[in-house]
Amino acid sequence: MTISSYHKILPCFTSLLLAISLSACQQSPNQAMDVPTVPTASTTASTAVSTTASVAASSPAPTLKANVSQQFIGTSLVQQRLKQALPEIAYTTDNLPMVAQQVNQVSWSPTGAIDLPAMPASAVAASQAASTTSASATPSVTGFQSTIDYAALKQSANDNPSSVANKDALPSKQVFIKPDELLVFKTQALLNWHGHSVGALTGIMNKNTIKAMQIFQQKHNLPVTTTMDEATWSALTSNETLNKQPIFINYQLTRDDLVITKAPKDMQYKSAREAVAEKFHMSQKLVSRLNPTTPLKAGNVITVYNPYQPNMTEVTKVVSDKKKNILYAYAASGELVASYPTTVGSNYTPSPSGTLKVKNRVLNPTYNTDFSSKEKWLPPGPNNPVGRAWIGLSKRSYGIHGSPEPELISAQKSHGCVRLTNWDALSLYGTIADGADVVFE
Repeated sequence: MTISSYHKILPCFTSLLLAISLSACQQSPNQAMDVPTVPTASTTASTAVSTTASVAASSPAPTLKANVSQQFIGTSLVQQRLKQALPEIAYTTDNLPMVAQQVNQVSWSPTGAIDLPAMPASAVAASQAASTTSASATPSVTGFQSTIDYAALKQSANDNPSSVANKDALPSKQVFIKPDELLVFKTQALLNWHGHSVGALTGIMNKNTIKAMQIFQQKHNLPVTTTMDEATWSALTSNETLNKQPIFINYQLTRDDLVITKAPKDMQYKSAREAVAEKFHMSQKLVSRLNPTTPLKAGNVITVYNPYQPNMTEVTKVVSDKKKNILYAYAASGELVASYPTTVGSNYTPSPSGTLKVKNRVLNPTYNTDFSSKEKWLPPGPNNPVGRAWIGLSKRSYGIHGSPEPELISAQKSHGCVRLTNWDALSLYGTIADGADVVFE
């Protein structure tokens, strides 16, 4: 790839000044999604996909504190780097909104129906009565079948509140999520916790979620589908530790959560909603949907997604599938321990081919396009062009890094680098080994 000018970053460590050249990553329309094929030993030399029923990263140590996510208590280099990159999140599940309780308890059945154990019987009855007079119903999300007509239920409750015996047990008018979405939220959470990132949590069965599900299916030798089925749901929920984790939680905001700026060259968050969304790996729209009347101010308690624990197994090899926008991460044993949706180069600014090596890593990098001018330096921050983390490769100007726009991952193109959400980049920053192979296919 020919690049007219090299871009550079410096780490923000007090005792270390390391210059790394890299290319800026521009956005352009993405291509249609293809069904991912997990690389196997025949396509990636000695790497083999393990078919074991559990993921090492999904079994936290028994000494972890309750109601705290992103805990890293080990003494290994991986644990220490993860602790540096991802802050602990203390939360509660007390007084959760009804919709959050339903997401935490929702289940899929072999018939394709959605089981809502937290749904009051009066609400089900109201839904059935209202559906007979409703002219239209909200379409289901691809892959899920709902037995409760939430569109009709909502209209009935609004038009005739007395038709619902327990109105307080229903989702509020502002926080209203269809059963289909409830199940997608749980599916997205379980895939994340198994190590297969879906990007920003949205409640939508989007391309990144389907890709993550298909990778999970291939890893476990299951039929590859675009919809949920009994075998996939059984495998997703087979880990008791993961299955009992709350998807939605309550969290009390602090001043540190809301560091924002309006300065043009400052790379911090531009809004409180953006800051909260990224901290909790979710879309900004979902932050607003879950907290329609709660100001995002320090001291307030809000409902958010629970990131739980990322992969904590050391990664010795990653494979970038440039066509499908997926990064596969492998342990030294050859087991696939994580996967991430990516943005890679376009035809005009392609990503490299072949095998490179991890040469360095930088947490919270600065950024510049011209070392001759101090005016062109950009400070570190989540909205820096390379995000919160940079993993430099053995070919000049190439790396794996974060993104200032995590919701656009896999829906854009780069100038040749591998772009991840900031939280996925931080996770990989912690786990990838020095000298690890980076294979571009």
